[in-house]
Amino acid sequence: MAQLDQASGLVPNAEYWDTPTVVDRQRTQPYLFWYERELIRRVAADLVERDVPVRRVHVVGCGPGREVPGVCRAFPEAVVVASDIAPRMVEACAENLVAWGIADRVLLRCAGAAELRDEGVPAQVVLVLDNVLTYVTPAAERDETMRAFRALLAPGGVLGGVVHHRWGRLTKSAFFLRQEIAGTLGIGREERGDRVARMEGMPVRLHYFTRDEVAALLGCADFGAVEVRSLAELGPEVGRVYHAATGYNNLVFRARAE
Repeated sequence: MAQLDQASGLVPNAEYWDTPTVVDRQRTQPYLFWYERELIRRVAADLVERDVPVRRVHVVGCGPGREVPGVCRAFPEAVVVASDIAPRMVEACAENLVAWGIADRVLLRCAGAAELRDEGVPAQVVLVLDNVLTYVTPAAERDETMRAFRALLAPGGVLGGVVHHRWGRLTKSAFFLRQEIAGTLGIGREERGDRVARMEGMPVRLHYFTRDEVAALLGCADFGAVEVRSLAELGPEVGRVYHAATGYNNLVFRARAE
């Protein structure tokens, strides 16, 4: 069991993801959610349209690597750098990449998102899938992380990602609506968008976003051409029926490094 932080009473992000039971739960065969496939398709199409060759792609918060084969297929000429904050996740990813026959395409790094460096080779794509930014708290750390993503990218490169949305299924929306009202009245104790959840029996702080918050975060890190879509908006664009009131209604975003 991971150790609680004495000041907050919560399990730190790195310790939670390095817990053996969490690693085992994350082990799976390769797959991409439909909205991740669409995001990657749009990122790739943007770069093709601008005639930008993709030589290096970062997959941040890769876990055991379930999205890495799909990324390799989408960018067949690129070296993929897969990274995670948890050593056990990186070990699990290494094992999977060998089993899936793509270990020679992928460089593995054990590092937090804000600690990543371009190692002298700027990337054309950075992907932060699977709601990784939801686990990055407090706000100052999210700012630092977004600036680190920008530093990884060559000019004109593209950042794409998925985060949890505050507004979706009714119980979630009701929680954040109450939080918003409490904050407006000056009686709220949590940062707006923050929520403590028990995951695998451990208390973990999460952050849920609004569209404006994602756009502002990207803008402050010198990203441009920002697009942020909820799943309820994206679904009909790709022929899928998606109901915000019954789904997580994640936000999917992409932006260019200016």
